[in-house]
Amino acid sequence: MRDSTEYMNTEKRNGQRTALLTGLTAAGGTGAAVALARRARRRKRSAAERAQAAARKLPGQAKKLPGQAKKLSDQWSKGISSRMEAPEWRLWGLAAVAMTWFLVRMAEIRQLRRMNRILISSRA
Repeated sequence: MRDSTEYMNTEKRNGQRTALLTGLTAAGGTGAAVALARRARRRKRSAAERAQAAARKLPGQAKKLPGQAKKLSDQWSKGISSRMEAPEWRLWGLAAVAMTWFLVRMAEIRQLRRMNRILISSRA
């Protein structure tokens, strides 16, 4: 008889704990959802305000830019296009692409080897 009463008391206490934990979990989840919604709304609003501020500044900026800045961008584009047509610069570009591919490939191989070592050591 004593065992059954003790069991019933334990079940009653566990039921109260479960209800308390359920309530706390629900409150925490609701609070987190509200906080995330407020944060997203605040970010959206601040992004819109920044965009409006940038749009207000844009027309005034175009007048302040000197003609030299516009000429500089033209010089850069002409210089780059003329260098791309030259054969020695093409060779350098090809070498840079090949070296980049090689380095990325070596990094991948290194990462795969490290992963294999970790997998082998976890099985042992």
